[in-house]
Amino acid sequence: MRWTWLLWLIPIYLIAMVVLAPARLIGWALAQTPAAQQVSLHGLQGSLWSGSASSVETRLPTGAPIQLQQVSWQVSPWALVTGTLAVDFNVPQLTNLVFGQGSLSATSSGLQAFNANLSGDILRGARALNVPMLVPTDGRWNLNIQDYQLASWQQPTWCSALEASIEGNSVQVQLENRWLELGDFAMQLNCTDAEAIAITMPSSNRLGLSFEALVEGSRQIPRGRIDGFFQPTIETPAEVQEVLPFIGQPDAAGRYAFGFRF
Repeated sequence: MRWTWLLWLIPIYLIAMVVLAPARLIGWALAQTPAAQQVSLHGLQGSLWSGSASSVETRLPTGAPIQLQQVSWQVSPWALVTGTLAVDFNVPQLTNLVFGQGSLSATSSGLQAFNANLSGDILRGARALNVPMLVPTDGRWNLNIQDYQLASWQQPTWCSALEASIEGNSVQVQLENRWLELGDFAMQLNCTDAEAIAITMPSSNRLGLSFEALVEGSRQIPRGRIDGFFQPTIETPAEVQEVLPFIGQPDAAGRYAFGFRF
């Protein structure tokens, strides 16, 4: 009879170990993988299934470092039974460069689904990530990812599926030490047949600004280009119209073309 009870206690003990496994095991497991060179976790608390990290540090494909504070997560144990990692995460505003919530579903072969609603400050983010700007620009950005997929971790391409939008709210530009209000802007993101990320902006804004951008190359060696136009409207501030000739001469439709590669 005693042996029977012991046999019952063994699986209960093992289950308890898994359920109560501390979050710091994530740091140990991460250190055993190549990802340890790209991501580091500090101040792990809670459990594997519901925990937080006081600091998450990583490096973007552009080479720019990024650090996030007080990141928390929830992991679905039932999804793991099928070999899928399903995680809900939250990054509070605090002093974070990027903040918001999202969820992802991944397997050993690729990223099945990723959706998120993320926000941040334009000027602070551009400076931290070394994003080129024609003039200093500020405001609040919001990235809403409805669906992002990556069929294989091994493939260097950017996406297998993507449906997302970016909004720039209360955007300002600095001209001659003065900040000018430009209003709101909207962009759409999609995945091309070549598995690159295409970004488009329609001209329905105060500047008459429209462009098409492409992020291509590989995730390890990214390349990009952007081509667009300024077509001033009656709402375009006079200060902006005065500097447009420095971009070049307008075409027959009154559009000032610009473009660069990165």
